[in-house]
Amino acid sequence: MTFSWLLDKYRGSIQFSDKEVQLLSTDGWDKASQRKAAQYLYQQKLTSLEQIEKQKAHMWHQIHAIGSEFYTQMYQASQKEPVQRLQMILGQLGAKIDQYHFLQIQGAYHFDDQLAPHALFLVLLCQDIQRVFKAQTLAEYAQGDGELALLAQQIHLLRYWIDRQNIHYIRGNFPGENDYQKLLNYQTYYGLSLDYQTDATYHNRYQGRFIYPNNFKVQVTAKSKHAEFIIDLVRGDFVTQWDVLKPLDNGLIDSQPSHYGQYELSIIANTESFNFGQVHHKSHWRLDIEHPADAQLRQKATQQWPYEPDVFDKQHPGQYVDIVKKGGSHDVYAWQEIPLAQRQEAYQNYLANYQNSRRRALGFAKFAEQQKIAATKAKTAETKEELDE
Repeated sequence: MTFSWLLDKYRGSIQFSDKEVQLLSTDGWDKASQRKAAQYLYQQKLTSLEQIEKQKAHMWHQIHAIGSEFYTQMYQASQKEPVQRLQMILGQLGAKIDQYHFLQIQGAYHFDDQLAPHALFLVLLCQDIQRVFKAQTLAEYAQGDGELALLAQQIHLLRYWIDRQNIHYIRGNFPGENDYQKLLNYQTYYGLSLDYQTDATYHNRYQGRFIYPNNFKVQVTAKSKHAEFIIDLVRGDFVTQWDVLKPLDNGLIDSQPSHYGQYELSIIANTESFNFGQVHHKSHWRLDIEHPADAQLRQKATQQWPYEPDVFDKQHPGQYVDIVKKGGSHDVYAWQEIPLAQRQEAYQNYLANYQNSRRRALGFAKFAEQQKIAATKAKTAETKEELDE
């Protein structure tokens, strides 16, 4: 579809035709959002057909790029109810849950390539989701009757497509020798704060015997914590299902669980998960913890790759403790300095120290520093004893 444009010779501006208005209406845009678009077009003051043609292509792309600056303005201007706006987005994406309960997307709209993890649109989207699903958990809504049941399932699964955009944005826009360095460069560029203190228990799933964590979690921003990235502690690469999910020739994703091996399932089990709720608020529990069923593929992955309970789990205490906590990047680099052959022993010592101190936000860097100080003191004392003898 393309825009047809009318040149107003007297005002030097452009206007929507009746056909264009019909197209916007079909896509779910109400009159208020269309007025916002028309206002923008009027203000351009274009005076040549060449300028109009260029603006035509740009505007049509922007309107169809969910989360773009112009799309966000239209979304904000819309006077639709929040539930209608959510349905509009899903309709624009052509979102449908397939036979394996995977949300497939194949619509005329797409997420904007430059939609950043901290973008205003994602904040607005989360606010609408919080308004619509405020009385029960997302899982309870999905088990009910009516339009909200299907919407709850679709919204839950949509979070993984937002993860995909977040991953692509960081990888495609910032330099770095690995994904973590690119994420840090993104943080620096926008002057953002990152959060390292949310537990990564569910993103360190394993088979056999649990030895020590392999991944850590970073959330953007430290205030909102909506976007999250799971990162390999040693390689610094994102651990994301979008690296192993298989695209089909028809543009869909192969969601059949039997088509994936154990390595792929391990990545899918440990993947990131965008959060719709507010930090330290019951909405996080309602929307992000008590959520509807995942796709069958991820259900299989998490069943075959269990997690180790936290050492302070009240019901089933385990041997898990986060290596990266308050120290952030310092914790990451301190762990990377430990030789592979010594990591199991180092983790057990860290775990014991953690249990004894019960300081949940300690982090490995602080522990390693304390160990070095203790070792230096012991060496000094030993040397003194030898001199005394």
